[in-house]
Amino acid sequence: MRSIRLLGKEISNRTLAVLSILILLVSGTTGALVGLLFRSGAYVPEPSYEPLDVSIGPWSFANYTEFKTNYTLNAPQYTVEPDLSNVINRDYFALTDEMMQAIADHYFVAVPTDFKMFYDIYEWNHENEIPSFVTSDAILHAYHVLFDLSLRGLEEEHFADGLYSLMLHMVEVSLRQYHEISDPLWRECAKKNVAYFSVAARLLNSSWDIPEVVAPWVENVLLLIRSASGFSSQWFMQQTLDWTQFIPRGHYTKSQRLEQYFKAVMWLSRVAFRLKPQDFFPLDNPLNLERGRNETAQAILLCVAMRQLSSVYSIDSLEPMRQWATVFDTISFFIGASDDLSLYEYQAIIDTVYDNPRNYTELTNPSRLGVFMATADNLRPPQILSCFLEDFKSITGTKGLRFLGQRFVPDSYVFSELTHSQVPFRCLPKALDIMAALGSERAWELLEDEKSYTNYTEQMMMLREMFSNFTMDSWTQSLYWLWLYSFKTLLMKPAPGHPSFMRVSEWVDKQLVTCLGTWTELRHDTILYTKQSYSYYYGMPTPPPGYVEPVPELFARVASLCDMLRTGLAARQIDDIDVISKLEDLQWLVLRLKSISEKELSGVALDESDEQLLRNIGDYIADIEGTKREGGRAALVADVHTDSTTGTVLEEATGNPMCIIVAVPDHEGNVFLAQGAMYSHYEFTVPMSNRLSDEAWWLMLEGNETPPMADWVSSFVLGDGASGSLEEGQSLVAKLAVASWGDLRAEGCLQHNSVWSSRGNCLVVVGLQCEAPAVLVGTAHIDRNTYLSRSRSCG
Repeated sequence: MRSIRLLGKEISNRTLAVLSILILLVSGTTGALVGLLFRSGAYVPEPSYEPLDVSIGPWSFANYTEFKTNYTLNAPQYTVEPDLSNVINRDYFALTDEMMQAIADHYFVAVPTDFKMFYDIYEWNHENEIPSFVTSDAILHAYHVLFDLSLRGLEEEHFADGLYSLMLHMVEVSLRQYHEISDPLWRECAKKNVAYFSVAARLLNSSWDIPEVVAPWVENVLLLIRSASGFSSQWFMQQTLDWTQFIPRGHYTKSQRLEQYFKAVMWLSRVAFRLKPQDFFPLDNPLNLERGRNETAQAILLCVAMRQLSSVYSIDSLEPMRQWATVFDTISFFIGASDDLSLYEYQAIIDTVYDNPRNYTELTNPSRLGVFMATADNLRPPQILSCFLEDFKSITGTKGLRFLGQRFVPDSYVFSELTHSQVPFRCLPKALDIMAALGSERAWELLEDEKSYTNYTEQMMMLREMFSNFTMDSWTQSLYWLWLYSFKTLLMKPAPGHPSFMRVSEWVDKQLVTCLGTWTELRHDTILYTKQSYSYYYGMPTPPPGYVEPVPELFARVASLCDMLRTGLAARQIDDIDVISKLEDLQWLVLRLKSISEKELSGVALDESDEQLLRNIGDYIADIEGTKREGGRAALVADVHTDSTTGTVLEEATGNPMCIIVAVPDHEGNVFLAQGAMYSHYEFTVPMSNRLSDEAWWLMLEGNETPPMADWVSSFVLGDGASGSLEEGQSLVAKLAVASWGDLRAEGCLQHNSVWSSRGNCLVVVGLQCEAPAVLVGTAHIDRNTYLSRSRSCG
């Protein structure tokens, strides 16, 4: 083993490496001393070089606050008669025989609707005095709205302009490097950096003038981005990129600025400066080594440029790094750590290897480049494959720096571990994979057909064990991870002592749909940053105003989510976006719902303030979401996995909210029906060139072109929505209208070709000759696939 002498003692290369990183971690002032060590000239990196831990920098900027639950399981147990005769408000609802049978069998039923937002159903309940069933779905959706609004506000009002300024700085300094460096190979690398940052600058500002020296390169890339035609390496760095990833989707279609930001960040996060590319066969082809040196030289040059002055940042040479960190660290807080090596790690290696990296003679020294590459190559590898890769290649060939690397998220890791090549020839995962890995026994049962794939079961068992061993530090490292942790509690089977409707197998299916729905919203909101995997009643007691789905643990965790997001934004002085107060309102609401659900589980009566909240739950949610002014719509879509072999992507979508009607108990043991909103969920594939935006998905919904929901949701979803198109699901509306019309009569009126509709709190019948006021008696289905009736007088 080679060695050098330091202070009279002989030190091996391995000891030298450990000593170097200890100096880095303890003092952070390493330039002169470590530079002295590496200038000895005797150091040559060895194949057995040990990894250096140079991962530094904060990954979050807010603390997790846990909200405790407090209850004793003692909810009333009950049954429902086959004719619902013991349900005190059964006549409030126009129910088909199938719906009555479902409620009698397993206490609840869900049907598709054409409501656009969750709160629409609750506001309708309030207007028509229907008890509301406050679902976990509605609360999780409200959090999604605020999460998405806060991220959009940051991107549009803070990040886009700051990133544009940073790109102008990087173009200017890279051009200066290009003109000042004499080494022809490094000079060419500087030119490529000019082009790289020029692409991002032009994406952020379409009128910005591209430097003439790189104009052909940049225009070619912009054409590839506009065409979004699939995989291609025909551009100046010759990496194979999936250009369909540049199709704006998620919330990035809501404004031109967001579209510009989306494309620029996608560019800055997809292009890698790799250490050991595997572009040429065989893998030890010298061309791979040459390309790795060139791309690493580019990475070193851009890191050096991040610490230099320019006309953009003319006072403080640390300002470019601070501007980058504003974006990078905030994304880390929202999503999690980068799956790729970052500027933090590369800057640390530069401080270790170079004494004065601004000295171009030292910077371009081939031996220093070799030391840098050996050190960087022994850092952490990427965990998620997010590009085109043939079977004979390794994911380690993608290791390197990405300027704004996409993030490691556990669900993408699950997909990567359960598809080819980890599970041979399984090219597309299923959303149920995520739920099974999180611990859902029902999801694992529904994946029976997948178990025929070689190594699938073994991989799933490994993942389930890994997830079960995650500590709270892992689950609370970012808002993304905490969101997963929050809905994870719904996957556990309720223990004895929960209300009867939660103890049936169909409720387990309902909760699985809820988790799939909120997970789809999570992927939609973070589509730019998450690293996508690739494969390899009358005369009866008056019912209470509503009932809260008794899941206090979920409400506690959503309160923690709100607190973490709110305090995290405040810690960065990002307090000029209007979601701050809404996050406070949602946190207050979920803590109230936690308290109410604890009373329900303990068999304690609700007080007047609880009942008042339930009466007005629709208004609370609508005010918090604040999406009426935007013409809000709950339905959304996100592509979550790309199959390079078939050229298809896996889409996860939520449709219009479904209406769920549940037979629930009050504290005295009376049973009543309450109505709420829940997710609908769809999983399907489309060609990768047709990655769907929300707007395209809405057109599919309106045009009755939606795929079927999963077969297994038919355990509780009626109206053919579980296994057919939305059009088939809406056929239930007509059947209910006809069935209920026969029960409607207007006392004292003569009926002539009558048409009925809803207006405020009254059922309005047009075409009747009536004495005023007319009294409408019975049940009728009115407007938007919901069910009403009470005895009403309409003037």
